Amino acid sequence: MIYSRPRSQKIRWFLLWVVLPISLLSIGLALSVVQTYRQQVSLLSLIQNHSSNLLHGDLNIPLYQHQKIGGEFIASENYLGIVSVRFKTFLRINDDFLRFRIRQASDSAWFYQAAYKVDQFQPDALFPFGFPVVENSQGKKFIFEIESTQGQVNNSVAVSSQFPSFVSIYKFPRRAVLGDLDQIEFTSWKRTFPPTYNKTKFSLIEIYTFLTKKLPNLSSDTRFNSTLLKNSIVSFFTKKIANLAATTDFTWATIFHLLPFFLYMTWLWTSTKNIRWPVVFSISPIALIILESLTITSYQDLITLEVSLVWILTVYYYRFSSSASYFIGFAMLILSPIFLYSNNQLLAEKYAVWSFILFAIAISQNLLEYRRSLLSAHD
Repeated sequence: MIYSRPRSQKIRWFLLWVVLPISLLSIGLALSVVQTYRQQVSLLSLIQNHSSNLLHGDLNIPLYQHQKIGGEFIASENYLGIVSVRFKTFLRINDDFLRFRIRQASDSAWFYQAAYKVDQFQPDALFPFGFPVVENSQGKKFIFEIESTQGQVNNSVAVSSQFPSFVSIYKFPRRAVLGDLDQIEFTSWKRTFPPTYNKTKFSLIEIYTFLTKKLPNLSSDTRFNSTLLKNSIVSFFTKKIANLAATTDFTWATIFHLLPFFLYMTWLWTSTKNIRWPVVFSISPIALIILESLTITSYQDLITLEVSLVWILTVYYYRFSSSASYFIGFAMLILSPIFLYSNNQLLAEKYAVWSFILFAIAISQNLLEYRRSLLSAHD
């Protein structure tokens, strides 16, 4: 007699080994794609990271009235259009105006300057200073300055030394990627996507539709070379992918988005081998919290949610008491003022948030434990 699994076991096996892994992998990849939009950079833009070594002046120290911070860099691409600088706000809303100016090193006059209100700056975040696009910028050296006009004690910001201290952004126009194709009047495109035809920023769905359905039908048009065009598009987006991979936040965020899948597969494998590894799986969420705070240079709510869920599942599976969450929460709470005292606002705020989350989990555990004790006493 051939042994066959009961129907319930087959369904359970299908859920554990097929549905959940595919779901976690798909969600991780989808969140990685979403991460490209969280970079606040257009799909047709490339970015170049720069360290604090290229800045001149006192970093991490408040800029008072008429004090300046200077910087210089060599453009890696054409179409330079934005320089984003990382600022410290000292966890307050400041009332100052910063004057930003930029010029080529070979010129004596600034080709652009403007004043910006600092109350819109976010803690330890990059703030973009936009200016008219410099088409032939590749290989040229640029110099910029940031000057405080009203800064004073307890009402000023500082330029951060945290990498990248500033980034240069290159805003490629459609014609630079599409070539002569951009000059052709696409009746079908305008009819299909009328709101976005005259925009420089397209959605991924629109670009996919264009490349797979519109582009092959245009090979008969004599006004452009379709093979050359395809090579141009492939070349740009290959460079775009490499550019994203070189972005620290994007790379680490992608790793964190895929971690639930790898942790689940590891847990599934250890379960089949009757290996529980409680120490490894209990340390993993703590290591993830520390790793996230050290590697991600911005606030990523999705990553915080993912790591929180990993800890909740670990607590549930290994039946940890609320004291574990309280202990880690208190440790984070102690670290927060230490980092604040050392002027590391980002880590101070992150550890404060994590202590709040862990305390919330611990209190929820207390309520569940109290409810179970009442039920057992009633029985």
